[in-house]
Amino acid sequence: MLPPITKRKGYSPCYSFGDMLALELVNILVHRFQLRVQAITPVSRQLFDMCERAILVSDRSPLLVICLPIGALKFVEGEILADQLSEPAIVLPLRPVIEELNGRLLRELGAVNQLALSLAPVGLKSKGGSHERAA
Repeated sequence: MLPPITKRKGYSPCYSFGDMLALELVNILVHRFQLRVQAITPVSRQLFDMCERAILVSDRSPLLVICLPIGALKFVEGEILADQLSEPAIVLPLRPVIEELNGRLLRELGAVNQLALSLAPVGLKSKGGSHERAA
């Protein structure tokens, strides 16, 4: 289990869009790149923090650069040049991942007409403090 989500049970709305983005990126790394979760664990807290703080609306396509041998990752906008990397790295384009995740969430909520918006769905609280459908 990844440290950033070990205390969450998933029984109530407890995952932000940033958390879901981080989990989707972990899913891609595990299933498409055949990495073990244990290999991602050292950078998992940084990944979740960065996904939570990431500015997801951009004209340029953000990239996630993961350098597991030195336990580093960063978001980069634009292109990565080979001379910018000092260690082997995995480079993931975030735009398609963000758009696909956003689309899945909006379809799940029945808000397909909002797919053209580039903002992620946000949970709303009623006066009583319970969560309602995202808008």
